[in-house]
Amino acid sequence: MAIEAIVNELTGVTGGMLYFQEYQGMSAGSLWGFMSGLALGVAGVVVLARKPVAPRRTATERSADSKQTSSGYASGEQPFSSTSSVALLDDPQ
Repeated sequence: MAIEAIVNELTGVTGGMLYFQEYQGMSAGSLWGFMSGLALGVAGVVVLARKPVAPRRTATERSADSKQTSSGYASGEQPFSSTSSVALLDDPQ
């Protein structure tokens, strides 16, 4: 993903600059700023791509950590209870 992001950034921005001939009206300072911006973008993607990846867990490890039943709720837990004390807004009391 990181390599794709870098290639897309460099291709899109540099290709747009060449296609629209923006480089003709750039001073040395503007060109330096343009190149610095590209380098900063690439550096940012590299820094973000270096985030450590958690090791993959097997299905057995996931099921051992999970206390969920086949219904998807923790054992004994239900999504709504008949004894729920939720009041409706339109309920005249």
